[in-house]
Amino acid sequence: MNIHHFFEKLIKFSPHPCLCYKAIVDEAGKAVDFVFTGTNVDPGQLPLFAESDIIDKRYSELVQLSRNGGVSWINESGDLAVKGGRKHFEWHSDATGKWYKVTVYSPENPYVVAVLEDVTEYVAGTRALEKTKDFFESLVNTQEEMVCRLEPDTTLTFVNQAYCKTVGRSCDEVLGQKLLALVPESEHQYLVHKLKALEITRLPFIFDHKMVLDGDNERWIEWSFSPVWNKRKRLAAIQGVARDVTSQKLAEAELIRAKEKALESDRFKSASIANMSHEIRTPMSGILGFAELLKEPAIGPEQQEKFINIIEQSGHHMLNLINSIIDISKIESGQMDVNFSRLDINEEVMAMYEFFLPQFQLEKEEVTLDIRIPDETRVVISDRHKLKSILTNLLNNALKYTSEGRVEMGYRKKGRWLEFYVKDTGIGIKEEFAEHVFDRFFQADTVASKGDNEGSGLGLSITKAFVEMLGGKVWVKSKPGKGSAFYFSIPDKQPFSETMKKEEKTAEKSAKPKARQPKESVILLVEDDKYSAELFSVYAQDWPYKMIHAATGQEAIEKFKSMPQIDLILMDVKLPGISGLEVTRQIREMGSAIPIIAQSAHAIEGDKEKAFRAGCNDYISKPVSKSALLACIERNLKAHKN
Repeated sequence: MNIHHFFEKLIKFSPHPCLCYKAIVDEAGKAVDFVFTGTNVDPGQLPLFAESDIIDKRYSELVQLSRNGGVSWINESGDLAVKGGRKHFEWHSDATGKWYKVTVYSPENPYVVAVLEDVTEYVAGTRALEKTKDFFESLVNTQEEMVCRLEPDTTLTFVNQAYCKTVGRSCDEVLGQKLLALVPESEHQYLVHKLKALEITRLPFIFDHKMVLDGDNERWIEWSFSPVWNKRKRLAAIQGVARDVTSQKLAEAELIRAKEKALESDRFKSASIANMSHEIRTPMSGILGFAELLKEPAIGPEQQEKFINIIEQSGHHMLNLINSIIDISKIESGQMDVNFSRLDINEEVMAMYEFFLPQFQLEKEEVTLDIRIPDETRVVISDRHKLKSILTNLLNNALKYTSEGRVEMGYRKKGRWLEFYVKDTGIGIKEEFAEHVFDRFFQADTVASKGDNEGSGLGLSITKAFVEMLGGKVWVKSKPGKGSAFYFSIPDKQPFSETMKKEEKTAEKSAKPKARQPKESVILLVEDDKYSAELFSVYAQDWPYKMIHAATGQEAIEKFKSMPQIDLILMDVKLPGISGLEVTRQIREMGSAIPIIAQSAHAIEGDKEKAFRAGCNDYISKPVSKSALLACIERNLKAHKN
């Protein structure tokens, strides 16, 4: 074969440097060396050896002379010279410092042709791209968010470590699978439609769904999907980034529940306000109406007594409602205090029974009131006022809703608790209402239409608040038409000594004092309300005392200084200008020990303690009966003289 003709035909017009060499084979037919026979460029331009003159020289000879060592791909192409074929190499030339893509083939045994293409920039770019890819993969894999790339049919082509960690599988297991495996089946069609529509809309979109992991671990995932375009501006892939929004979803659900609860509370409040307005107007109408009838000259003694009783009952009804409103206000503002003292539980429960028994006999003749208490005395540390309020509310509730049968009250010891109960055979409570009976304003929305059973809807919510203040809990068991059983428990806290310290019994139930004070005793009434002052003056007309009046705190101080014969002061707490408590402090600063009885229409728990701290000797709440006021005055005058 004419090698020069061969070169002319094969490599003359190649844009890349080409080299032709001939294999020298041994007796076994194995290439043991090579002779360079030609090139299409100046041999000095070939990046093989430092030497430029290589034509007709052996490869082994050039290797020995070269500082750069051998060219590996030449040494490895011996098989091609003998057997034919084609090989590709990526090779770095020490002579030029460049990278080449080498294509080696044998057109005819034993010749070999090598084509050298300079790919230095390509290799540099590829390596830079690999570094960039490594950097971004490292960056993506350190993210807490789930990151993936997928086809429009949701087949996954890339996932980060957070994705694999979330689903609990390796990346190799996940790749090639479909994202739909994580999405509820009901959402599949929608998600696929949205992903395919990206090519048209070209806009990212948000998609969230519930995901159930191993162990029934339910999480909420929010995806942000964006299109990835190829050079033709066609959809090549879809990029997805997801974050766990379970906490956010739970917070949103809690906000919705809170909003619904607030709306429900507002609805109950509106109904309750309307109902309380009715509750106030009803007794007020009775008071004003029958007071007007008392002016009629034709009214006989029997009718007059009947009308007066109605006015008195209406006043008590309105007073109870006002007390409930005050209690709710104190509870809501966090100003309701707990005052612990020694209580004989048997004595307290029996007192409630004796108080309510006449009321049951008068109002509900067909209802009997029973009591069950242990034989042994039980002395505990608790709040007397709140315990009485709890039992009063529950007994009033039973009285209101029971028309026949019986009401039973009592308590029993259960471990470290005292469990009280009030059971009735009344109308009962529907199952759907039972869990709401202690909600504030509940009754205004559910019972307001029941005629005789109207109420403000505050009693049971006050009961629940008081029980919890005492460290206990309250619950109800009920069946419609069968009756209800209300239970509450309080801690069985024992005092250090079981010896009962009997408190002084007030003489409010008795209008006749054991001993009357001398006629010359003088009482200073400090009262800014003219009607209250007139009422007290009428009370005192048949008392053995002289009553003088001061309408302001300043007037009271002046009269006290100018009239040393004053024996007792009835001090209104709320006065224009100087308050009643401040007047009391000034009198005590003068060194006087005169008995001072605080009187207030506020009737808020804690006012009594404030009055005592200011220097008052006793405290009464308006409205006060004539007998109770007289007993209080005589008790304090007697104590002062002794």
